Amino acid sequence: MQRILFNSHGRLGVVNTEGSGVRFLEIKVPGQQGWGWGPVFTDRKRIVLSSYEDKRTWIGTVQSHLWIYDIDEDRLLEEIGVRERPAPFMLCAGLMPGERRMIAGPVIDGEQRVWTMNMDGSEPCEVTQAGEGFTYCVQLSPN
Repeated sequence: MQRILFNSHGRLGVVNTEGSGVRFLEIKVPGQQGWGWGPVFTDRKRIVLSSYEDKRTWIGTVQSHLWIYDIDEDRLLEEIGVRERPAPFMLCAGLMPGERRMIAGPVIDGEQRVWTMNMDGSEPCEVTQAGEGFTYCVQLSPN
């Protein structure tokens, strides 16, 4: 079943595509002030979520966390991107083919950069370099 994922009033919501079954996630992780949706795995039940220790994410130095969430079981499965984390604030922009690596967006010295890394954060590879600007809206091409 396809669902629409959305944010509303600081909460993560889910609704069926025809409008029925609206619900809001009740994720309880100490110290987390906000949550955001990330990429969806090909099994359509696991989703990467971001959480933030401060709601002022625009600062760029707020500690963020990445999680794999099971939407069918309504639970967090594991925290990801922790092993060789390049910066406190880092988002997951996409999943690489095979879903063993992610495209990450750490904010380093005021610039959001593009990195790839294993899901646990190991073997990071810096794709964009310092001084190349603030990257955003990163997508993996379809081919």
